[in-house]
Amino acid sequence: MRSPPTIDAVIPCFNESSTVASVITACINSQCFNKIITVDDASTDQSPSVLQTYSSQIQLIKHNQNLGKFAAVLTAIKNSKADLVFLLDADLINLTPQLLSQSIDAFNRHPIDMLIIPFKSGLLDFLTRKVHWNEIQSGQRILRRHHFLKLKKYHRARFALETILNQQAILHQWKTQVFYPPQPLIPITPSKLKKHGLLKGLAEEVRMCREIILFTSLSDHIRQCQYILHPPKLPR
Repeated sequence: MRSPPTIDAVIPCFNESSTVASVITACINSQCFNKIITVDDASTDQSPSVLQTYSSQIQLIKHNQNLGKFAAVLTAIKNSKADLVFLLDADLINLTPQLLSQSIDAFNRHPIDMLIIPFKSGLLDFLTRKVHWNEIQSGQRILRRHHFLKLKKYHRARFALETILNQQAILHQWKTQVFYPPQPLIPITPSKLKKHGLLKGLAEEVRMCREIILFTSLSDHIRQCQYILHPPKLPR
């Protein structure tokens, strides 16, 4: 009988001291991963201290300067030897071991290249669900590690990781599915306004959207939705 593919958790972290511990704890308690690889992308808050408390249970890598999410994920994946990687944002709220194990089981039941797990976005959830932002821009994904290693040329793309993965899935015809877990298990991604306050949060949102717009357009977003959402939903 063929053994299941090996999988590592990949957690890029920049200034997420209030939430990263719960994300790591969920990964540890799930007992699903060969390694939990966390990259501190030169955080300036208490994240380094928080991450250090888990140093015996995770592989902790530190960037000397802030390079952005794509570069942090690439650093982690270069340090992974697993067949699969489970990308997880460090700011997730209510991430559970059950969601992690169910998502991995869903991936292993289907011969696919990438599995996307949607998120909730708090007060904006009604709007973001309408435009399928919760799926298309979800940072929670399982994919085959060798696919990501082919994307090194995009290492300067700070916020456009998810858009680039979607575009590559279309270009190379990756078999992609969205896994919809039971509602109580869907994690929440807080808005930057909630995390940083009105002025700084708004500036961060504008910065992120500007980066994404450089890599996409309205027609491209529609194309991503059609490609990613067209396959039948996976069973729960």
